[in-house]
Amino acid sequence: MQESKKRVLVFSTNYFPNIGGAEVAIKEITDRLPNYTFELICARLETKLPSEEKVGNVLVHRLGFGSSLDKLLIPFWGVFKIWQINHSRPVKLFWSVMVSYASCAAYFYNAFKFWRPIPAVLTLQEGDSEEHLTKRYFGLLDMTWRLSVLHSNVVTALSNYLANRARRFGYRGEPYVVPNGVSDDYFTERKTRDDGKTIITTSRLVHKNGVDTLVRAMALLPKHNLLVAGDGKERKNLEALVKELKIGSRVKFLGTVSREDLPKLLSSADIFCRPSRSEGQGVSFMEAMAVGLPVIAPPVGGIPDFLRDPSTDSGQAPTGLFCQVDDPESIAEKVRLLASDKNLRIKIIGNAKKLMIDKYRWRGIAESMGQVFETVVTNKPTILLAAGIYPPDPGGPALHAQRYFEEFPKHGFSCRLVSFRDYRKYPKGISHFLYTCALARTTMGADIIYAFDTLSSGVPSLIVATIFRIPFVVRIGGDALWERATEISKNPISLTSFYQYSLHRGKLNFYIIFIVVSAAKKIIVPAQILKDIYIKHYGIKNSDIIVVPNPI
Repeated sequence: MQESKKRVLVFSTNYFPNIGGAEVAIKEITDRLPNYTFELICARLETKLPSEEKVGNVLVHRLGFGSSLDKLLIPFWGVFKIWQINHSRPVKLFWSVMVSYASCAAYFYNAFKFWRPIPAVLTLQEGDSEEHLTKRYFGLLDMTWRLSVLHSNVVTALSNYLANRARRFGYRGEPYVVPNGVSDDYFTERKTRDDGKTIITTSRLVHKNGVDTLVRAMALLPKHNLLVAGDGKERKNLEALVKELKIGSRVKFLGTVSREDLPKLLSSADIFCRPSRSEGQGVSFMEAMAVGLPVIAPPVGGIPDFLRDPSTDSGQAPTGLFCQVDDPESIAEKVRLLASDKNLRIKIIGNAKKLMIDKYRWRGIAESMGQVFETVVTNKPTILLAAGIYPPDPGGPALHAQRYFEEFPKHGFSCRLVSFRDYRKYPKGISHFLYTCALARTTMGADIIYAFDTLSSGVPSLIVATIFRIPFVVRIGGDALWERATEISKNPISLTSFYQYSLHRGKLNFYIIFIVVSAAKKIIVPAQILKDIYIKHYGIKNSDIIVVPNPI
């Protein structure tokens, strides 16, 4: 009997029983999408873990020998594992959760099988700052991010912050914002105290999460206690700071707390605070809101998606209080505000919990992710747009390319775009070569190439279309030969006269344009005058030219 479910191959460097936010998200989503079959490739990392096992709704393949070096092997070993799986059980979709060692295997596989790639969805979860990406490993993280974003059919992000980062890193589509959710256990846990004296933070003890700032704030709050749940490389430094500030009797380090015990622990506190320096989304804050704790956090990364401070005059119901990064006094000020204004505290707790229930439960989030999968695996015709210029470049042609890119998906097409503007900084010739290579990489799985001019994007489109044996269409917004002639001539001449007096003859670009338009499946022009010229002077058949006015 033929399997009717679509198979999704998931990529995550780590997975259960070793868990973090990404691993929890994979399990919560896959458990709620019964119409798909899921398999997952990750690094083994520990010898006690089996090479293959079923975890929930996912068949897990762990690659490696059970050491930390496994994550370095997985980008290459993973390619062979993908081939093995796809050969016996055809895969409809790649889902890379985070830009990671494991996700590299998916992109390497598609690079090797460029003539028949598997559609790829990339989910951005990372909370690291862009400075971290740029400086870590000599910029390799930054480069890996950019390449992953460019070679994904669809990008989803946990927050608007990460969606904007995808755009900055070169993603031409519109990222889907699909947040992580909060497990049901947090909504059912009842608070066991409300005297306002106990602050809690749940965090990896690393510089990014700013726990040192919170510890310094405790020196300004002599009537409050702090519970620190979590572990990490900064723990010794934080313990030394507590000793230096002489607040050891009021700060307790709990170490790693299991996810099962975390809801109960949160319910034993009064206020949640984590003054992070960067955040992709911030599930820990949301878990505290679901339990019923007022939250204090800085307006960084994805936090403003769900935390609304009453002082910002946003017009939205307040769900927490903003503090400032690296500012212990601002934390102390917000703690005192919660202690002195009971009505505000009650309002914040109620609004935050309602927001979590309405928007951040896993059932609705899994449905949203399922809709993303469906848009990718549905066999939509794929158009590759080759643009000479694109916003922020000025001018009509750039805006036309943007409008087509936005409108084609509304009419049932999948759309990708590569712009020559990204390569114009290189010397002439090299820029065209690099642009042609970019088109070739992006053309995987495309059904047609749509070029927006005859030269800068038309020539590379012709080359790529010929190599991959797919049709291409060229759109001619104006006449490059005539425009160039009027720029350099002291006696401007009309378009019709330019061709009437054969001023186009003998020019190299004329013969290049002739080759491009002769090879195109269809030619699109905005006005009848251009159609007449290309029929008469380039020998194009009337049936091969379509007049489509410029959009406004």
